[in-house]
Amino acid sequence: MNDAAHALDWAGFRARFPGLEGRAYLNTSSSGVIPVEAADAACDYYRRSSERADRALGQWMPQVEAARGTVAAIVGATPEEIAFVPNASAGLNHGAALLDLRGEVLVLAEEFPSVPLAVERRGTWLRHVGQIAGRDRPACERLAGAVGASTVAIAVSHVQYATGERVDLEALGALCRERRLALLVDATQSVATTPIDVARWRPDALTFSGYKWACAGYGIGALFVRRDRLRRHRLPAAGWRSAVDPYGLANRAVTLADEARALELGNPLVAGSLALGASLALFARVGVTEMAARIEGLGDRLRVGLEALGLTLRTPSAPARRAGITVVEVPAADAVAASLAARGVVVSVRSGGLRFGVHAYNHERDIDHALDALDAALRAPSAGG
Repeated sequence: MNDAAHALDWAGFRARFPGLEGRAYLNTSSSGVIPVEAADAACDYYRRSSERADRALGQWMPQVEAARGTVAAIVGATPEEIAFVPNASAGLNHGAALLDLRGEVLVLAEEFPSVPLAVERRGTWLRHVGQIAGRDRPACERLAGAVGASTVAIAVSHVQYATGERVDLEALGALCRERRLALLVDATQSVATTPIDVARWRPDALTFSGYKWACAGYGIGALFVRRDRLRRHRLPAAGWRSAVDPYGLANRAVTLADEARALELGNPLVAGSLALGASLALFARVGVTEMAARIEGLGDRLRVGLEALGLTLRTPSAPARRAGITVVEVPAADAVAASLAARGVVVSVRSGGLRFGVHAYNHERDIDHALDALDAALRAPSAGG
């Protein structure tokens, strides 16, 4: 961990997340804990709306636009390139439809279902890229080696949910530009805790759900679409707020906006947008780079402890290839996870492995408690099934 990350008031940061009290919560890869700022923002919207009804609308729209700017800054975009969506699946479908892909799309064989399901449509077929037996090749290299004459796009999660591998999006973006391929990215498992720079990496579309590492709860996410893509392609859907002048309420000869918010179609997801903006603003004040360093340090502590227990890790060892997720092979993973829960440690099971999701709000005590609980669970007579 670097000195800047070490010097920050992590105890004060942790205090913004009341849901952490009394347990070692290492399951952000399934669902993040909501900070008081995000909860207050959403509750304030509902409370004021219940008191003032439609008279409060003028107050919320500028705040929604401020949240759009916060999201844009987190991923290195402009506000005009950001749309609010209910979840990453919606964002992936919007992105795939906008790009109007016709040909082969490459996806990793271990990819989360939302990614292949969003791009498999008329005119598109999938090619699942697996690992060569006995070789641990980085995802970017595997995808690059699979590009063929009929390939038109690559669709990928920035961090893989079942292994914790972080994909090199800078290298993948360069490959896609060189080979004239579209690049569609799901950043749900990386946003806000791993630096993202869409201006440099130049994906065509990047989306994320807000309920995991962004800690904004369910029902909100965001979609980045490159402005030149919006100008070049026809909108796959339109609503009254897709117009350049939505409040003109024209219903014929409408000029559609070439901004991502046109994909929102109707009234925005106000409560979720405010919660997402508040949570990401908190993270921006701390610094995404500093949070990433904090997570790396805690992840190193966890990794060393897991290896000391004699366990095999699925997550790559190189720091550049991992983020907040660590997956380890254990016997009877479901039973072990239940045993950990009984000891106050919250983790998840994915593809038969035990998955730890370490956020910057976690503490060294969480890691140590989890390792002690895991040691005890593995020693229990029922651990071997």
